[in-house]
Amino acid sequence: MPPSTARLCRLAALGAWPSLDARLAAAIAGVTDLEADGMLTRAADAQLLEPLADARYSFRPEVRRYLADTAGPELGIAECAAAVTRGLDAVPNRAPHAAHAALPESRRTEPAPADGVP
Repeated sequence: MPPSTARLCRLAALGAWPSLDARLAAAIAGVTDLEADGMLTRAADAQLLEPLADARYSFRPEVRRYLADTAGPELGIAECAAAVTRGLDAVPNRAPHAAHAALPESRRTEPAPADGVP
């Protein structure tokens, strides 16, 4: 497996995300969506990730734990912290779109933002 794919898997495992798609993985690893998509496919081929519906992937719990435990020693604390921050920064932009899509008529749901992808 290429080192870039192993790096993406280690960094993504730190967040304990319920699932990953190319957009979230790209934000975490600091690569393009296209690069992340290829890395996720390679990781699934190596059985580090399980494919889910809608081009998403998930870790088996024991694999995620191992990758998260080895991320710090392999990549360093600074890189791990930056990856978690990038992942967390990527999620809030998606939440308003999801809320609006789920409850478009609700008075408690703000209109979908103009930026970001629904």
